[in-house]
Amino acid sequence: MNTYRFYKRIIFCLAAFLYFHSGKAQTEMPFRGADTDLLTDTLKTDKNGTYYLWGEQDSLWMVFISFNPPYNYRLLDMRERVLIEGELGGQLEGGHLLVKNGLWTEFYKDGSIKSKGYYEANQPLGYWEYYHPNGAKKKTYQYSKVEWDGREYLLMLGAYEEFYNNGQLKIMGKYTYRVDTVQVAGAITPGGEPEYQYVPVAQRAGTWYYYRANGEIFKEEKY
Repeated sequence: MNTYRFYKRIIFCLAAFLYFHSGKAQTEMPFRGADTDLLTDTLKTDKNGTYYLWGEQDSLWMVFISFNPPYNYRLLDMRERVLIEGELGGQLEGGHLLVKNGLWTEFYKDGSIKSKGYYEANQPLGYWEYYHPNGAKKKTYQYSKVEWDGREYLLMLGAYEEFYNNGQLKIMGKYTYRVDTVQVAGAITPGGEPEYQYVPVAQRAGTWYYYRANGEIFKEEKY
């Protein structure tokens, strides 16, 4: 197998894995190029890694992945402006770097930050921030680990805030969690009934406040 085909297979695996296994936070940080038919024959390398070029709806996109530590991912547009960048870590069978670990940042086309936060094993973890195009903070929240029945779960917990683009607070509240019954996908009991398990799930807690752009409170919700 030549070098081009080898790296082409890696980029396909990476894009497909991250696309199909992304959580809610990742939906605001899309990956492109999961279809290898979009890849062109243009391939260029440098001392840090390999670039992959492909066309998408009359635009040219480029992915950069470094194959030596520290492992990084970058998505650039046709003008080579960075749209998404993040850290990869951990390896699946075969040594493919398919796991988000570390800081990930999404940018507007002018280079300002759109969102940033951390991942661990492809799941959001810790403090996340989103920004309006004018640089004002848009929303903040935090993912934390919860141990339950010998397993770890990552849930949105603690303070949650949203802001208008003038900096004024829009929504303020907090999350906690409860243990709930959830159906196990594809699992059936010996009696032919769906199988359920107890797992922690995030829920709103306390009083949530809603503000108008002038700072006036217009609604409160108690949980």
